[in-house]
Amino acid sequence: MAPNEYGGIEFHPDSLTDARWKVWKTMKIPESLRSGVYAIRLKAGKGELGEEYIVFFVRPKKSKSKLCFLVPTATYLAYANEKLSFDAQIIQPMTGQPPIITDIDIERYKNPEFGLSTYDKFDDGSGVCFSSYKRPILNMRPKYRISSMGITWCFPADLSIIGWLEH
Repeated sequence: MAPNEYGGIEFHPDSLTDARWKVWKTMKIPESLRSGVYAIRLKAGKGELGEEYIVFFVRPKKSKSKLCFLVPTATYLAYANEKLSFDAQIIQPMTGQPPIITDIDIERYKNPEFGLSTYDKFDDGSGVCFSSYKRPILNMRPKYRISSMGITWCFPADLSIIGWLEH
């Protein structure tokens, strides 16, 4: 027996893997839609907090191209709703500038119901190891800029590559 190797499950009040939202709208994607990255834009009110994008991907039924862009969804999930710019004391020395904080960043930080990234920690200091698409992911939006540097990162940065490949 090795009691020092025992493990157990930990429950955290700030853990979220499924928002359990009820389906309120469905949409049939046309068969003729080309493969690519798409978003449904929702608007309610003014400013960036009144605008939301529901991102989805369409892949071809049969491969036709010589080139494929593999969407790094595991990376997107790892960084989903990360709060490094707020919590990491090394951000400014690392980036050489103060964080550029937007209304979306503040909303994400002050509302724990959006869940954490695998780079964040729970309130008790233990690390997060699960991330899920079954919740709002505010930094997986076309217009999002990472607050530590004010530049695109992950999904919005990949849109530049996809845009270049499309032309």
